[in-house]
Amino acid sequence: MERHYIRHYREQGHTLYNHKDGGEGGALSEETKRKISEAHKGKRLGLKHKAETIAKMKQWRKSEEHKKAIGNASRGRKKSAEAIAKQVESFRGWRPTQEMREKMSKAAKGKIVTEETKKRMSIAFALCRGSKPFIVQNAETGEIVGEWISVMACSRDLKIDNGAIRKRLRGEFDIQRYPFRYLFTHVNP
Repeated sequence: MERHYIRHYREQGHTLYNHKDGGEGGALSEETKRKISEAHKGKRLGLKHKAETIAKMKQWRKSEEHKKAIGNASRGRKKSAEAIAKQVESFRGWRPTQEMREKMSKAAKGKIVTEETKKRMSIAFALCRGSKPFIVQNAETGEIVGEWISVMACSRDLKIDNGAIRKRLRGEFDIQRYPFRYLFTHVNP
């Protein structure tokens, strides 16, 4: 129908805005793309715009049903290694503001955290810092003495100098009573 009317009015000599015969879609030419790009270069959204946008978004509160639907749609999705690496990189060096810290502190007050949860949180935090979990074995019996994520905790528990533990983990010298070795599988927090 669109093509019919475009052809009809062109034949009658009318000047039309349509450059095409119609029904072909509106893909932009390279020249048009370049002009749009040049028109937008150098323009940045200021803090005022950001504050206005945030204020508008706060007005769009979602119902509980809508929140559940969004959660169910995302549940079970696996991120690619590339997406995870990109996300990790975006948070590198990030620190919460004092206001954020106060809000988190207020939200956490009064919550009861079990010893098991504390241990899992400690392990997760150490893994984020790049620590590798390791085990300690008795040289004579081969019995596992314990598993640690932190050299300081191991040093405190076994009353061994932490410098000696670090050197042994790097393979620099041997400790007779407790030979140390890395456990190369991550502990699941």
